[in-house]
Amino acid sequence: MKHLRLLVALALTGLVIACSARVPAETASTGPLSLQVVAHQDDDLLFMNPDLGDDIRAGRQVVTVYLTSGESNAADVPGYVAQRQEGVRAAYAAMAGAPDEWRGSALRIDADHSVEQYELSARPGIKLIFVNLPEDHGGQHALRKLWADRSESVRAATLVPSGAKVPRSYRYTRYALLDLLQTLMTRFQPTVVRTQDTHPDTSYPHWQPFYDHPDHLMTARFTEEAALLYRRSAKQPVFVQVGYRDYNVEQVPVNLDQAQQRDKLDDFARYRVHDPMVGDQQSYQDWPRRMYHRWPRGVSWVGRDEHGDLRAFAVRSGQVTAWTRRDGAWTSTDLAPPGGVLAPALSVATGRDGLHVCGRRTDKDTITCWRGGTWTDLDSPSPGTDVGAPFALATPDGPVSVFVRTSGGGVARVSQAADGSWGKWEDLGGSGILDGLAAVNGPDGVEVFGTTTTGVQRWHNGWDAAFPSATPAAAPVVLRDALLYRVALTGEVAISKRTPTGWTTPVLVPGPGGPGQVAAVDRNGLVLVGRDADGAVTTTHELPGGGFAPWTPRKTPTVDYPAVVPDDNGVLALAIGPDGQLATDPLT
Repeated sequence: MKHLRLLVALALTGLVIACSARVPAETASTGPLSLQVVAHQDDDLLFMNPDLGDDIRAGRQVVTVYLTSGESNAADVPGYVAQRQEGVRAAYAAMAGAPDEWRGSALRIDADHSVEQYELSARPGIKLIFVNLPEDHGGQHALRKLWADRSESVRAATLVPSGAKVPRSYRYTRYALLDLLQTLMTRFQPTVVRTQDTHPDTSYPHWQPFYDHPDHLMTARFTEEAALLYRRSAKQPVFVQVGYRDYNVEQVPVNLDQAQQRDKLDDFARYRVHDPMVGDQQSYQDWPRRMYHRWPRGVSWVGRDEHGDLRAFAVRSGQVTAWTRRDGAWTSTDLAPPGGVLAPALSVATGRDGLHVCGRRTDKDTITCWRGGTWTDLDSPSPGTDVGAPFALATPDGPVSVFVRTSGGGVARVSQAADGSWGKWEDLGGSGILDGLAAVNGPDGVEVFGTTTTGVQRWHNGWDAAFPSATPAAAPVVLRDALLYRVALTGEVAISKRTPTGWTTPVLVPGPGGPGQVAAVDRNGLVLVGRDADGAVTTTHELPGGGFAPWTPRKTPTVDYPAVVPDDNGVLALAIGPDGQLATDPLT
């Protein structure tokens, strides 16, 4: 009888959701729109900026949803929550270069729920939405209780801030909260969905057993599940999803250059003057100096297939989209479903049996590779959520090898046999390796490069403990005779060259202005492509007499980090734009 009552309850819940009055889509909204879903009123400023600021300054539409009220243990909860809302509104207005003037209203979600919505008067495309559920403090644990509940027995009541546009409390069940998020996605039709970290690094010593603030993790999980429901809807939406590391970024090197650090600290300062509970702890200096994607796209998502056609791949709306250029024209199609949720990080390699696309399943923490219409699960070299994203490399004799960071911070490899079947994972050792590997066929065999918090490590039939390097701030990129990576604190690009006697000590050249990896090709000298301080593609090239030309902005916006490949008439830069589409930019 217990199971029967549960089935009846769920059926009734589905009926209520199906019959609820839906918020209509914003028919006037056109162009790219990013939807951020965060737990607290400063999470976006601390962990998603400068991506967020790039969208705002570029004039794109931005909607941010705050699930909790962030009330902490304030004596005056309604007043403190209102202060935090004032703070984030002030920060957004400053990023937009607009007066801090907002139009507030109650946004009706359905017959049983409304949320607070604030629209920037000078930029109506910028909207902040406050749900005002209780945060995790004080034993309420609202979000984690809702996430764990499958019986609709848990109901969390929202708080009412001082001067709230929604003057009453509403109760949410697990499915009502998922319905809220899906309804907002349907209304705003985002092309980019930004989430917090669904897989926090378990080496972080705080907030165990979650390894992050529980509200961050539960918000990320709710957002991911709502996005899954949304992508299955009749609208067949197209969007890219970007996750961000949270508290644990303080454990890894500063990866913003000096100018972006100042800008981000200034953005946060406009918030913190409204929040009396932001103290002087070092973390509030450390977090704004960094921004790390949870699963960086990398720069190896583009390659040529066995026919010589250029191919590009990206995870969009839960599917892998493949773009193919044939006879000068681009077409796109979705690959067969991978059977689960894939991280955005994909790696492409073309071996003897054709082109392979390899990715990481976040629902199973395993590696999977596509070839010829079929996904093959390669399992995992080690149990746990800290297994990294794959890097695929075709070896000179034809088989493909896949390299990943293990849960223990080492590196493992799995390779094809001569008949194309996959072997077993091989432990290559190593320690302290961060996610994001690179590999290349060197003159004496395969070389693998990974970063730690202090330097770059090289593997070639063993680890080179004395490899010369600077402190890295992004995953390495390696060509046959050049190794590149971003430098901590400054954002410069470190470049080492291969010589007959080994790799040179890195030379530092100016960075592109924005964060993340720099892609490279060698066309009679290195051509570098990166992301500038405005979130657009920028490029530089090696000069015949030495050194590099100044970075040249290309004005092609990118949602994260561009790739680059040699082309018939020079070099082609490729990026996934904030509209979720592939953008190509020929460089001469």
